Amino acid sequence: MVGARLVAQQAGFKRIISFDMGGTSTDVALCDDTLPQIHASEVGGWPVCLPSIAIHTVGAGGGSLARLDEGGALRVGPQSAGADPGPACYGLGLQPTVTDANLVLGRLRADAFLGGRLALSPERARQSLASLAHQLHISIDEAALGVLRVANAAMERAIRAISVERGYDPRQFVLVAFGGAGPLHAAYLADMLGMRQVLVPHYPGVLSALGMLVADSTRDYAVFLAQPLEQLPAVLLQQVMHDLACQGWARCSRIKRL
Repeated sequence: MVGARLVAQQAGFKRIISFDMGGTSTDVALCDDTLPQIHASEVGGWPVCLPSIAIHTVGAGGGSLARLDEGGALRVGPQSAGADPGPACYGLGLQPTVTDANLVLGRLRADAFLGGRLALSPERARQSLASLAHQLHISIDEAALGVLRVANAAMERAIRAISVERGYDPRQFVLVAFGGAGPLHAAYLADMLGMRQVLVPHYPGVLSALGMLVADSTRDYAVFLAQPLEQLPAVLLQQVMHDLACQGWARCSRIKRL
């Protein structure tokens, strides 16, 4: 999010939706000129009471596996082929992934992947999708298109969750697409959401690393008091706040009180 905001500001945009699609998941966040910060979140259903940037994650990435569920419906993710064995077209995997579907439909060049350092196998990609196509009684190309539509739908819902469901109109924002697969799906998502502008950084695959380099170094201090608030003496509360402030002043150049 920090990296996306930086390149957007350099391009003259303040209102952005960041779209980071990697191999296993997609992270989206809405930035209305300021970084969206929250003070509590959940990881795997467990509460995490720590400040963080408000990022919404779904299990859809380039390595997400395509399959039919028990009802015969096409599903994509959250299971992933990972780096090993990876998508079938990489030469080791056997199950169909989003990357295989993109290759079958010609949205990836087999001879130019990673600057030509990794030759992809269209034949293995088609073989991995053949079983899926047979079960659905459609062609391999139609199966590949279905995989991409399901993956795009999951990512569209994620963007709507951070925008429409919170009172924002995504059409008023610029979609900043990065990650290993983000730019590949950005135009389709923008069309689905009615967004008119997409910004792709010069090196989208390493934008997160850039964000780490330019992010501010901050420290947050917290203490847990296990007693009802109405029974908490004001003197003790003031002492705790004073101690935290002293820790902050001792280690940081500035402190923010919430």
